[in-house]
Amino acid sequence: MRCLLSLALALLVLEVTLAVVPAFISPEQAVCPEASSSEEAPCVKTCLTDNDCLGNNKCCPSACGRSCKTPTIVLTPKVGSCPWVQPPVSPELCQEQSECSMDSQCWGNKKCCFSRCARKCLDPILEDVPQ
Repeated sequence: MRCLLSLALALLVLEVTLAVVPAFISPEQAVCPEASSSEEAPCVKTCLTDNDCLGNNKCCPSACGRSCKTPTIVLTPKVGSCPWVQPPVSPELCQEQSECSMDSQCWGNKKCCFSRCARKCLDPILEDVPQ
């Protein structure tokens, strides 16, 4: 019973930790939204490149030129699979802190995987592809 209670508490802590981890969005995931014919903004060219836009906005084609718009985020799956790790043998609470909840929060080709009892950005295992 004590082991189940410890496991439930650990899962609750993990859920709270994952809820506060900020998402990392790479530039490749941010794309211009589809142009809408119902745009009511006046025809004003406001940008030439993404650097002309404030914050994370992108310079996107519009009905009469280019304007800064909030991008749409497209999540692309990363290749490979997570490495196997030995689960903890002790019922004690884990001291690790999760650093991700999804692959898109990891830099480069790293994937968000369990590392003992928390989620970490780890190098993936790439399956051998027959030639």
